[in-house]
Amino acid sequence: LLQQHQQTISLDRRYGNRAAANMMLGKLSSVVQDCRKSVELEPTYAKGFGRAGKAYMLLGEMREAIQMY
Repeated sequence: LLQQHQQTISLDRRYGNRAAANMMLGKLSSVVQDCRKSVELEPTYAKGFGRAGKAYMLLGEMREAIQMY
């Protein structure tokens, strides 16, 4: 069980790191996809919610941004 949890954390961080890189490149749709996957894998991953909220805000999708924040 512990090993499975550690693998999940590793996966959510990979998605989170890729989302951060895509944010810098302006690939906002990719940011949203990766962040949604990261919080699906680890619902307490705050960076995933924050990055998705920012990406939605920059896309002009305020309702989605508010939900993620």
